[in-house]
Amino acid sequence: MNRRDPLADQIQMSLQNLSTNQSICSIFKVPSALRSVNDRAYEPEILSIGPYHRGKDDLKIMEEHKKHYLQMFLQRRPENSLTSYVEAMRGLEERARQYYHYPVSLDNDAFVEMLLLDGCFIVELLCKIVMPVLQQGDPVTGNSLVFCTVSYDMLLLENQLPFCVLLELFSMAMLNAREDLFVVMASVFFQWMFPGSRLKTNNIISSQECKHLLDLSVVTDFLYSCCLIACARHLANLVYSYVILQINPPTMFSRLEHIQYPAEEIPAFDMDQGHISPVLGSSKG
Repeated sequence: MNRRDPLADQIQMSLQNLSTNQSICSIFKVPSALRSVNDRAYEPEILSIGPYHRGKDDLKIMEEHKKHYLQMFLQRRPENSLTSYVEAMRGLEERARQYYHYPVSLDNDAFVEMLLLDGCFIVELLCKIVMPVLQQGDPVTGNSLVFCTVSYDMLLLENQLPFCVLLELFSMAMLNAREDLFVVMASVFFQWMFPGSRLKTNNIISSQECKHLLDLSVVTDFLYSCCLIACARHLANLVYSYVILQINPPTMFSRLEHIQYPAEEIPAFDMDQGHISPVLGSSKG
């Protein structure tokens, strides 16, 4: 009869204590070896997204802008109360915490508030990027220096929100919108950041595979570039529009209607007072 080995028991106990969130843990801190070269390169300049840099004095000015963006976000579907969005974020809290490699010290309410404010800011900002009419009079997109700095901060590894949070907020605010529409909008942001980039269609992933915004960016034959990631039939037409128009991303959606697309189903959009409404089942030949 085999005797129990104390070492085996010790190892077994350590296995039982392993974290269960390894499969979705994806928002890390930059290793100290990299920070030692240039610490400021990994620090946000004005915008904090997520818990790692939240509360820093030099980032607090953007907290007021987040609240203004939340007000605009709530106007997209007035029938949805603020309470409904808070409850949705509470439902995602446990899962969202598991995305962060380092323990988050924020209590439940503070963490949920962070998800709501930061998530709504990102969704609203992407709406403004794809629809320039929404940028008029906006203190963030209307100021090129602020806008560029905010955009840079959104590309930092430590400055991310779980993608499932962004999808949930977008789905609640945009009636009948398909999740791949948000992926397209996020891809326009990356194309705006790197206007000379080329598309790599062999890296297509679905919205469910994205863990945060940076999952939508890839390196191409440029040092930094991006790809458009969406469902195949939408991606094909988006790539087609870039080739035909050769335009800057912020004006792309306003000019899509002038493109003669190949005969297949494509996404169509209806704008009502600055709101994006997908017209499902529409097609152009």
